[in-house]
Amino acid sequence: MPELSFKEWVDRKMEEARDSQRGRRRADWLRAYEGLKEKIRSWLREEDDPERIPIHSEWVQRNERGLGTYDIEGLRIEIGDSSVHVVPMGRNVVGSVTPPSGGEFRAAGRVDLKCGVRKYVLYRTIQDGQDVWYAVDDERYGVTPFTKERLQEILMDLMS
Repeated sequence: MPELSFKEWVDRKMEEARDSQRGRRRADWLRAYEGLKEKIRSWLREEDDPERIPIHSEWVQRNERGLGTYDIEGLRIEIGDSSVHVVPMGRNVVGSVTPPSGGEFRAAGRVDLKCGVRKYVLYRTIQDGQDVWYAVDDERYGVTPFTKERLQEILMDLMS
C-alpha cells in the first residue's frame, strides 16, 4: 500500500472531521449528559433548601475522536467545607457495565464524581433506546444503578 503524502493525510483527517455522524454523536452525548446533570440538580433541590447546597459550574474542554472539540459544563457541589466535582470525561469510553440485575451493557459515556483522590465513575449505557446510568466505586468496583439515594450515599462517602 503506498504511503500517503502529508497533504493527502491532512485531507483525509479533514474529511473525517466533516462527517455528518460526528455532529449527531456529539449532540446525543451532550443531551444525555445534560439530562444527568439536571437529575443531579433536581435531586439535590428536592432534599434541601437550594441555598444550602450550592452547585457551581466548572467548564471543561474535551476533544474526542469522532466528536471533535467541545466545551461541556461540569459541576462543583458544596456541602459545608467539602465539595465534589462532577466531571464529564467523554462519550468515547472503553468497557462495559455488568449491573447486579444481570446482563452486560457497553458503556456510552463516562462522568466522574471526585473529591481529592477518591472518585466514583458514572457510566452511561443505552438500553432500549433510553439512557441508563450506573455508578461504580473506584475502590471497590461495585456497580449500582445511579439513583437519588445512590447520589446521596456517594456524596456522604466522598465528603466524610
